Amino acid sequence: MCWHILKCVQSSKNVSVRRLDESGKLTRSERRAAVCHLTHSNRNYRNLVDEIATIVKSPALSDVGKVKKINELIEEHEKQKYEIEQEKINLFESLN
Repeated sequence: MCWHILKCVQSSKNVSVRRLDESGKLTRSERRAAVCHLTHSNRNYRNLVDEIATIVKSPALSDVGKVKKINELIEEHEKQKYEIEQEKINLFESLN
């Protein structure tokens, strides 16, 4: 009888340890995904700033033309960002 109880306790312990390991892996993968997302996001903003700086320095465009071009860049950037976020939401919802 005592052997049976010990076996059940050990089995429960093993299940608990396995679940903790799985949740830890999920947390690590989520952290990796978050870091990748932030890194990618920072690169996108850096590229946007570089493009805006190029437009501002351009002697070929008037001030009105520069403002128009910068607004177009920002709108395109926001549109791309929205599409990427929607893809991530759809992917997340399909996994759950």
